[in-house]
Amino acid sequence: MQVKTFKGSSMNEVLRRVKAEFGEEAVIVSSRQGGGSGASTLLGKRVIEVTAAMPAGAAVAAGGSSRPITRTDPGQARTAERTLKVTHGEPETANLEIHRLSSDLREMRHTLSDVSRRMRHDHSSWGDSRSAEAFESLLGAGLGRESSGEVVEEARENLAAVEGDFERSLKASLARRLRCAGRPQNRRAGRPLILALVGPTGAGKTSAIARMLATSDAFAGRKAGVLCLDTRKIAAVDQLKSLSRILKFPLAVAWRAGEVRRAMDQLSGCEVILVDTPGVHPARKTELEALRLRLEAVDPQEIHLVQHGGLRLSEQQRFCEGCRELGAGRLLVTHLDECAAPGGLVDLCEKTGLALSWLGTGASVREALRLARPDELADWILQPARLQSLLEEA
Repeated sequence: MQVKTFKGSSMNEVLRRVKAEFGEEAVIVSSRQGGGSGASTLLGKRVIEVTAAMPAGAAVAAGGSSRPITRTDPGQARTAERTLKVTHGEPETANLEIHRLSSDLREMRHTLSDVSRRMRHDHSSWGDSRSAEAFESLLGAGLGRESSGEVVEEARENLAAVEGDFERSLKASLARRLRCAGRPQNRRAGRPLILALVGPTGAGKTSAIARMLATSDAFAGRKAGVLCLDTRKIAAVDQLKSLSRILKFPLAVAWRAGEVRRAMDQLSGCEVILVDTPGVHPARKTELEALRLRLEAVDPQEIHLVQHGGLRLSEQQRFCEGCRELGAGRLLVTHLDECAAPGGLVDLCEKTGLALSWLGTGASVREALRLARPDELADWILQPARLQSLLEEA
């Protein structure tokens, strides 16, 4: 097979050259614009490059083929050229072109989907002020533009189910997008429910554990104990020891990785074991790996990533993605009283795949930790003034 690259200022010109040299049996391998170099590029002239091949054994008549090569729609012609190549090319070339054709089709579908989505959520076409106001309100609460448009559109479509009550429909639409995990369930017969809390330093892991233990209905009256893996700081162990005396829960400390099993045996009488871990940062891979190995020895049913609600959404997403290798499937958000854009939690959970578990406000152990519930969170996002009352009811 002979392969050659042809150049020209237009596609028709280049295809004429291909036909003149290789004839109608020519196979178009690739084409691109802007591949020129030197003066033509510097002067801003368009350069078309076409790489063509002549299959082995193909005869080329003098002057090329007498039938003209036509080109109408560029996308259609490109597909036709690649289809020709798949039909007449070598097996390896055919497989490559099938892959390229599939990629082109996927790209076209994504483009059409994006255009359709933008048209669908163009709130200027809704024709009523309440929809536009709800859209702007959701944007102000921290939801992304696409999510806000989808929530409002769904609310408009479901008005009949709520007797035309737009506010009620909007709240229901938002609640359906909120990923909440609900109360932890033990699905391992004969073993305690083990929950591990991971996250950056200062996120509130130890305080969250204390609040769970101080909340009478957190685990439906089941006996709970604490396993401490945070031995890098003596203060962390001392804090848990003090809380253990005050709240009267059993505490075991694993000072080294090899002591995890012994520490777990000390909590054998507990139905629930909460695991406190050292603070980690996504950039410190060695610390992440060390913690991952310890968690493997503990074998928790659920791993909750603890995040400070006052962080920017981009920062929270970076921590979520960076700590993904630890196996976290739940998101526990603290300091919600410092969260300026609570609606961002909707997009955060959708992008990371995490489900909200508990929500907390303030730094005091006396302040309640509350199970995340979609309807209450939706109410809070739509009416931020209700945050304090929602989180202090428990």
